[in-house]
Amino acid sequence: MQGRSPPGPNAQPASGAGRSGGGITAEMHPGILPYLAPLVSVPDRFLLKNARPSTSQRPVTACCTRLEVGVRVLGAVRFSCGVVFDLADLSFPPELVPPSDLLLLPDASSSLNLQAVPSLAEWATPHALKDALDEIRALYKADQRNRAAKLDCERVRFDISSLDHEEGLECVIEPHASNPAVYKVLIRIPLPLPAAVRAPAPSLITLAGADSPSSSPPPLLSHLTVTYHVSSASVHRIEKHLALPPAYADAYAPPLPEYPLTSTLLEYLMELDVWIKVVAGRVRRGVEGRKAFLEYVVAAFRPYVLEWDDEDFGTATFYVEVPAVIRRSYEQLSAGAKPVKTQGAVVNLHLSQDYPDVPPEVFLQSPTGFREAGSHPPDTLRLNLDWGKGGVAGVEHHDAVEKIRDALIAQIPNAFADTR
Repeated sequence: MQGRSPPGPNAQPASGAGRSGGGITAEMHPGILPYLAPLVSVPDRFLLKNARPSTSQRPVTACCTRLEVGVRVLGAVRFSCGVVFDLADLSFPPELVPPSDLLLLPDASSSLNLQAVPSLAEWATPHALKDALDEIRALYKADQRNRAAKLDCERVRFDISSLDHEEGLECVIEPHASNPAVYKVLIRIPLPLPAAVRAPAPSLITLAGADSPSSSPPPLLSHLTVTYHVSSASVHRIEKHLALPPAYADAYAPPLPEYPLTSTLLEYLMELDVWIKVVAGRVRRGVEGRKAFLEYVVAAFRPYVLEWDDEDFGTATFYVEVPAVIRRSYEQLSAGAKPVKTQGAVVNLHLSQDYPDVPPEVFLQSPTGFREAGSHPPDTLRLNLDWGKGGVAGVEHHDAVEKIRDALIAQIPNAFADTR
């Protein structure tokens, strides 16, 4: 394996950077799948692609299997590393073939000796390949951070030096295609959140900036990405992308602090920390309020519950039957008593992130659409609820349940008269 000096500000990301897709495919030999599965489990770091057999003419039992692993940093594939397995004996590590211009660091006299990587020495474990690639990825990240700290732009150097204490800080230089004096510097800082308001899933919103590129995997939960646009050693534009759990999108909070060219990144992070604490407090109170209300409603309608959200406490679904309105002629009434008919509806209760400022919404759904194939889509109506001038915030949970119960009894019988 040969090596040259790593990419400086003029280097380009590897071909295929940002390309979507990748993963374990049918073409991959089953003997190597245990070593590839850990890579697939971290799509924000690695992308499997271009699986192919070796061009070797040896018998198939001794042939190699090749693939490329795209290494992602800050949402894009920055370079690819070839992996060549010798299926004759999987007890030996595969040959790793990174781009030659990535593995010779400025202060090294020869290319990196991958056989000396500790994770490959412990090849018996299925995570050995991922661990080795993680170490190569860490080398790239460290080299990029060192290069950014030595750039000719004083503003970028100062901001990076002020964040040396930040664990998990990532930095990447994106050069211009033809002008070495023009480049971008991307910095990503993880943002710790109170445990009570962390999102259980990695779905994110993006605030105060453009959306992340569609070709990138979902970014790490809760982080700030700052992009410096540099020209002739001066920053002429700064962009920020703040990714937080979806609950933060609907919580009322003070305006997000700006990040002008006159403020340092450390000053902005201090403002941002105050903002996040304010929002987190509102989110936490909202979660606690929704939890108490929804659990009370579910307990009151226990026999009718179909499902309910016991994580974010935003929804509950019931099936309720009430006595139907029966209209009979004089002859029918004279013929004697008839069995009491019932009318049912699927009841969907929704609680806003801003509960109790925004009262609960209840929707009725006709069950007829589910009875047989070819039935019409179920109709949906909003249950008419009047919470008064004070809203639901001034109503006890018991009284709120009684109000919902009375509204269901009164409105379900006539809700879907046109579909019966």
